[in-house]
Amino acid sequence: MKRAIIVLAVAAVVLPLTLWGTVGLWRTELVNQIIKPHHRRFEDPITVPPNYATERYWASLPGYSGRANLAPAAQQPRNGSTEVAVFYLHPTSYISGDRWNSPLFESSWAWEMVDRMMASQASAFNACCDVYAPHYREATFWSFLERDTQDGLHALDIAYMDVANAFDEFIARYAQGRPFIIASHSQGTAHALRLLSQKVNDDPQLRSRLVSAYLIGYDLPMDMFRRELTNIPPCESSSDTGCLVHWATYGDGGQPRNGVPHWYSSGWEYSDGKETLCTNPLSWRRDEDRVPASAHPGALQIPADFGLGNLLFNQPSGETINALPEVMPQWTWAQCRDGALYIEPQLSGPFASERDGDDQNYHTRDYALFYQAIRDNAVLRADQARFLNSAR
Repeated sequence: MKRAIIVLAVAAVVLPLTLWGTVGLWRTELVNQIIKPHHRRFEDPITVPPNYATERYWASLPGYSGRANLAPAAQQPRNGSTEVAVFYLHPTSYISGDRWNSPLFESSWAWEMVDRMMASQASAFNACCDVYAPHYREATFWSFLERDTQDGLHALDIAYMDVANAFDEFIARYAQGRPFIIASHSQGTAHALRLLSQKVNDDPQLRSRLVSAYLIGYDLPMDMFRRELTNIPPCESSSDTGCLVHWATYGDGGQPRNGVPHWYSSGWEYSDGKETLCTNPLSWRRDEDRVPASAHPGALQIPADFGLGNLLFNQPSGETINALPEVMPQWTWAQCRDGALYIEPQLSGPFASERDGDDQNYHTRDYALFYQAIRDNAVLRADQARFLNSAR
């Protein structure tokens, strides 16, 4: 009975809000009862790190019938081995307070959501490339809000350890000397930034193979380029290689969220008040020019078959995604301003949500709103990388 009362009370608070747009209200006591771990991280059950030499620890592999191999209606994925490989890191799906790091291979909403992320995000790269995406023991959502202890940061360290091991396996076994793209969203982007710093930035051989990095939907402080990514600059055009892009999406008039944690060689820091990178995915430039909707190649919306109870209590919904719809062109204009990407407010239609608050935070739709732009640009940059390699 008590659990049911908490569910109803939480629903009253959370339903009008987005997942990332609720940082302040997530801290209400009712929500804490569900999504905040009430134990220290070292009290989590001991789990065995994934063995990335085993195929089961990969959510996407070429030739594997995973959701990353789906393509929008009227489009096709590349079939067979391609000349460019993609290493993709999915965002947070684990919202539960039961653990600081998610268990793997457990029937749950979080486990189902990985398939949704393969379909809605990782699939954007299958027009150009083979897509490799590891399962990893992601840090729970509360890790990004926890500032009273180091437990959240320690949980992110555990998740990154898996990501780094997966990348080593990707390079040693799967990439086979090919050029590669690193792609990510949200928590995946937090880990991808650290990965670029620790594994790629100071390695000339790997750096020469980096086509680009699509590190989307977090914050990307500009001081990263001075302090960590000294050899990997922001992309300045649609065809640049060896560089990275980033945006976080808000409706026009929306309010960017509080800062999130970033790893630096000197320790973890929050992006509070820092200048951040914004790449406009309709022009692939960093300027603040507004690009009209007529230049928008297509958004992709996959209807959701789950509810608030699945999210909060990590209960499986039974959702399966077997096909993708057509993309919707000319959906919105886009403009970078002060390090954030602003678009036409999504007040109705498939990208509107009853959970949206006044901040108009469209974090969960960073990929969906610009799906075809990402898909087309990955093909362009992969082609450019092949051309440059053949000219050497």
